[in-house]
This record gives sequence, C-alpha cells and structure tokens, in this order.
Amino acid sequence: MRSVAPPSCALSRRALLVTGLVAGCQAALPGLPPLRLSADQEQELGTRALPSLIDAGGGAYPSASVQQAMGEVLRPLAALATRSLPWRALVLDDPPPRLMAVPGGTILVARGLVRLAASEDGLVAALAHALAHLEEAHAARLEQAASVEGLIQLVQRGHGPTLEAAADQRARALLVQAGRSPRRAAGLFEVLARVEPEASTCLVASAADASQRSPLWQRPATAEPPPLAASPAFQQLKITFPTPRALPMPAARMG
Repeated sequence: MRSVAPPSCALSRRALLVTGLVAGCQAALPGLPPLRLSADQEQELGTRALPSLIDAGGGAYPSASVQQAMGEVLRPLAALATRSLPWRALVLDDPPPRLMAVPGGTILVARGLVRLAASEDGLVAALAHALAHLEEAHAARLEQAASVEGLIQLVQRGHGPTLEAAADQRARALLVQAGRSPRRAAGLFEVLARVEPEASTCLVASAADASQRSPLWQRPATAEPPPLAASPAFQQLKITFPTPRALPMPAARMG
C-alpha cells in the first residue's frame, strides 16, 4: 500500500496512456544505469541530502495547514504510484518556482511554484512530474556512489532533457488517471517560461525547454476528462499563495 507521510513543520527540511510506460522506461533509456542501491540505501541517500536541500530552499514553510493541504493534493497521485514509498510533499519558503524530487519519496515544492499554479491541474502536473522521477529512481540511478553532494547538485539542477521528457510522459499519464487535464496543466509551463526563463528546475530549465515540452501537455487526452472542481486543499493553498492577475514579462536581454 502506498502511503503519504504526514507533513512536519518542525523540519528545517499527475484514461491511461501507454500501458507499462514505467516498467519499460529503463529499456527505452539505455543510457540510464540500473539501480544498484537497495530501497533502504536509496532512502538513506535521500534522507542525508534532504536537510541541505530544504535549507537551500529557505526552509519548510511555517504553516501546518499549508503542509497538510499540499499533502492532500499529492494523495491521489501517491495512490497511483508504482512504488510503495513514504510519499510526501513539503512546501518550501522559497520565492523562485522550484521543484525537487528527492530519492525516497519526498517532493519539495517552493511556495513560488504554488503561487504560479493558477489551476489545480497545473499543480498536480508538477507533483506528478516529480513523482515520475522518483518512480524510476532517476537521481538515485545517476548518483549511486552515495555522494550526498553530487545528489544535491543533481536534484537542484534537474535530470537532463531525456529524463525530463520521460518524466513528462509518465506525469501526463498520471494526470489523466487522476482525472485531471493535461491541456489545463500546460499553462504552468508557459508561465514558468515567462517568469523564470533561466530557471534551473526539473520542470523548466529554460524558455526554450518550456517551448519544446509544452506541446506534449497541450495535446488533448484520448478522453479529455471534464473539469474537476478545485479541491478544498487547493483552495486553501491559493488563499495563502494567490496567483497574481498579471504576471511580469521577462526582461529583455542586452546584446
């Protein structure tokens, strides 16, 4: 049974698409090394890196109700995951719209990302993208020397175009399974490209990256799910982190 670990503010710490996508991911990505770490070793690696990642993200957002609400938004996705991990999402007190997938089941979501997610579909897509990385243990496969420093850098900068595209594909499938619309989620990528064109996250590495990945999300699902009302948890998050009516355009580059 998949679980969502309860949040803790005391921490100073997405109709199915292609069946078997996750099971076949390693075969589809021959450059990805097999996971040699045991489940316990993978979780230990993530646990060792977590405090530094949380501290670098401004610390946990100091509200138990916010942390609980984010956990409730994650819960339907965790129920669809192919791995039984202690899934949890922790909101960071960080203005930039960052998202980090930490081996072992923890998803770090900056308050800046929650703020830019105008729809629950967008926020769920972001969580599903991170969950997809953790299902396939992308970071743990790439950093198996138990180097906490190497893992921290990898989690912070993203996993590279091939793995990000694979995570997008799986996240889209998860999103549809959860009854959410990829097309309604696409707006988040477009906003991120405008607001943080040079951001280094596993969602958007650059404006060019966003423009290349956005068509996947804009493509309608085989059976486009009807709009779902915003959950009470998402409504609570938007009370705390309201999406601005007008988002700034990126500054023009010189030269």
